[in-house]
Amino acid sequence: MDERVAECLADEELSIGNYVLSGGELAAAVVIDATRACCPACWQRKLRGVRELPANRPQRRLLDCPHWTRPADFRGWKAPEVLLNGNHEEIRRFRKESAIEKTARLRRDLMKEGRERRVTC
Repeated sequence: MDERVAECLADEELSIGNYVLSGGELAAAVVIDATRACCPACWQRKLRGVRELPANRPQRRLLDCPHWTRPADFRGWKAPEVLLNGNHEEIRRFRKESAIEKTARLRRDLMKEGRERRVTC
């Protein structure tokens, strides 16, 4: 989602995991299913076919960095200048710092000393 929408129009931001989806439909389905699972009448439903991921599977310890889409100026909300200047090293640094800040703000539990330095956007 464009970061300007997350900051200025959304009431709340939820994380359903650290992966990219092709659209909001799947994320909405996950939130609906998780909410439904909180219903006492549904607690006794048994999960079938659920398996754990391998323990040696590499996992990111940061949320993805915020994203901005075109146009660069949307209703007066501007994308950060660093993303428009063409300097790929500055963009990489900005994205990493933004990912660390976003993770600290939304998923403090993922932040552990040293882990954030191993991840790049």
